[in-house]
Amino acid sequence: DTRTAEKHTSLDQISRPRSYTVSLALPGSIISNAQTTELKTYLAGQIARAATIFNIDEIIVFSEVHIRLQMPFISSDNESSLGWIQTSHRRYAGLLNPLDAPHHLRADKVCKYREGVSVKNTDHGTLVDVGLRQHVLIPDKIPANVRITVSLTNPANVCKCAKGTAVSPTRPKEDLGLYWGYTTRMAAGLSEVFSNCPYESGYDLALGTSERGKIA
Repeated sequence: DTRTAEKHTSLDQISRPRSYTVSLALPGSIISNAQTTELKTYLAGQIARAATIFNIDEIIVFSEVHIRLQMPFISSDNESSLGWIQTSHRRYAGLLNPLDAPHHLRADKVCKYREGVSVKNTDHGTLVDVGLRQHVLIPDKIPANVRITVSLTNPANVCKCAKGTAVSPTRPKEDLGLYWGYTTRMAAGLSEVFSNCPYESGYDLALGTSERGKIA
């Protein structure tokens, strides 16, 4: 029930810290079979929203053929669409529903962590735009236009002097149990979904379903 699951995307539903991850592997044809670019964009948005509701940490788009040269629908559209929907603007972005994810915070929402982008360096560090009325200063020197997860020094009072530190994107989940979006990657085939797993110990459990939702 997505209506029940949507409640867990709210910051008001902070759970216990978690170290486990949940990955979702999808065939590239799920989007490439759509007739128009508009439909492909909207479908990518639906997948992204479902992944957010159910707290998916990683999305893998895999090819159903084994020759990488036959994967044009993966190389430019699917994987990038699922990735940029969290951060960027594209031609048909207006067709997309908001993800309403915990890391897409409004300016008046209080949270220890915020997602932002580096703006410019100063003598004291780097200014980061995290969606507040003023930029946050972090001590690290980071090039402009880099996505950063920031831990605010005093999240309840950022009006006068907003300061923070750059942290790993996994910190909000491990510290507060907050869902903090997903990563995306491509795979040349189903076997590469597992062989190129980014986690050191691999996937502990794998579940497969058919196109009709039956256990495969």
